[in-house]
Amino acid sequence: MVIKDIKYAVNAGDIFIHKVPLGGFTRGFTYLASDDTIHIFISDCLSPEREMKTLKHECIHAIKHIGQEIDKEIAEKEAIQFSNIK
Repeated sequence: MVIKDIKYAVNAGDIFIHKVPLGGFTRGFTYLASDDTIHIFISDCLSPEREMKTLKHECIHAIKHIGQEIDKEIAEKEAIQFSNIK
C-alpha cells in the first residue's frame, strides 16, 4: 500500500473525504455506505500535520480493512504504522 494507491482510489470515486466538526477526541473515522462507497471523515480542527497523519491512518482502514474479518488491534496497529510513514 502506497500513497499512489490511495490517490487512485480517491480519484476513481471509490473513496470520499469529508472535513467535518467532530466532537471529543475523535480525529477521524471511516464509514462504508450502503452503496459500497467509502467515506472518510476527518476533524476540521486538526493541524495540517495531524490531518495528514489521520488521513493516512483512515485510508489504510478504508483500503485494507473495510469488509475484512480482521482483529481490531491488528487493524489499528497496521494503520498506526502506515500513518507514521513520512
